[in-house]
Amino acid sequence: MMVSVYIPWWRAERIARGPEPRPDAVLIARTRRGQREVAGLCGAGFMAGVRPGFSIAHARALLAGRRVHDVDEDPPGDACRLKAMARWASGRWSPIVGVDGVDALLLNVAGCEHLFGGLEGLVRDIERAVRALRVTPFIGAARTVGAAWAVARYAPRESRVVTPGREREAIAPLPVAALRVDDEVVAGLAEVGVERIGPLLELPRASLPARYGEELLLRIDQALGHAVEMIDPTRPREDLLASREIPGGTTRLESVEVVVRWLLTHLGAALARMESGLRRLECTFERLGGAPIRCAIEVSRASRDPRHLWRLLATKIERVHMGFGVERVTLRALGLARLAHAQASFAGEQYSTLDDAPFDAPLAALVDTLASRLGRENVMRAGLVPSHRPERAFSLVPADSAGPLSGDTPPIGERPSELLTEPAPAEVVALSPDGPVMRVAWRGGSAAILCCVGPERLGPEWWRSREDTRDYFRVQEESGRWLWVFRALHAGAWFVHGRWS
Repeated sequence: MMVSVYIPWWRAERIARGPEPRPDAVLIARTRRGQREVAGLCGAGFMAGVRPGFSIAHARALLAGRRVHDVDEDPPGDACRLKAMARWASGRWSPIVGVDGVDALLLNVAGCEHLFGGLEGLVRDIERAVRALRVTPFIGAARTVGAAWAVARYAPRESRVVTPGREREAIAPLPVAALRVDDEVVAGLAEVGVERIGPLLELPRASLPARYGEELLLRIDQALGHAVEMIDPTRPREDLLASREIPGGTTRLESVEVVVRWLLTHLGAALARMESGLRRLECTFERLGGAPIRCAIEVSRASRDPRHLWRLLATKIERVHMGFGVERVTLRALGLARLAHAQASFAGEQYSTLDDAPFDAPLAALVDTLASRLGRENVMRAGLVPSHRPERAFSLVPADSAGPLSGDTPPIGERPSELLTEPAPAEVVALSPDGPVMRVAWRGGSAAILCCVGPERLGPEWWRSREDTRDYFRVQEESGRWLWVFRALHAGAWFVHGRWS
């Protein structure tokens, strides 16, 4: 049996427990595009209509007349506190407790229910203990993680303990969002009138992946128990420390940099002995007569290369305020992961035959460098989407996300190296509506066509029947440049959709 403990307001409730006078409402703020917006809130704010994503000014207007306290979010600190709560829960109810996002815990309580008088007794005990921390919990229990997750967030209180074998009945009246699918999928289903899980389960399974993706079927199977889903238990903190004292302290940046580089070398050697790499590196500067200053870097793939880590850390060290002098520097390696053995070189090859070896070296270094300057959320790459429409055949995903950097299956037919964001209208002279194309005029220019290949017909996706069928042609201008043009079959209009460099 799985138990989901959903605590959506715990960050704000933790701050509200501070010294008197206590505020009427607490808002957790983050800055995005130069504007402070709500990242978290308390129950009072939720009841007043405030939601994550609202601007702080909008939230304060909804809470007019109340004492409102807003603080900046602290993602690393909140993550550590939630993990500490998971370790606390693992000592009380189950040894298998994991963190679920930023506002929930997952417990595998199989074999533990009888210690609390059954599953309902266990749920009551969890609720009492969490409320004793002055945190508001919403708890769901079911045989599967997906069903427990859904009822904890969307079911009424009396329906949050699901009898084994009745998962389908329990989640049927819940909204589609309870399946843990993307907002785009929820909106797409709403367009065709499917807003609850019950009607969704009645649809033919074979028709769902092409329109909504494979994840939808996976989430349905996980909720109903047809697919295995495991909890990643919270483990004791695994980290590696390297520290060095600077007698008397120093305010010279060059001296601090020498110490950091020396520590990175020794840290890399220790990681090499462990055959591991780090995903996060925290650097702490203890100052004379002042509070310690911390800075951190993250890497897209586990690394122990001192030169690469130094390039990422150097820009942050330059902004450290030395105060009256730094007397100790400590490096802490977090997120340790095993690194596969790789041959340095063979017959002129730089990398081993491991699939991810090229990404682990130059591309990972580039991603990390860009992320350190632009922010990790701003570094994206293209990922393939199963759609035959060119403009929808890819989407932007985080550059360090798991998965291959190129598609396993190339698209059908040749595709241009540059695809226009919007097809550009063109005037075309053709021998017949079906080609061949003789002249193309677009964006103020006109050119005769030397070669024309096509047509390649691409129909609309079946759930977008209002779109027109397209006939694509590859044409070569007098200058030698190749264009990708198409004719909208029913409208009769011509467009340029791409070109080859």
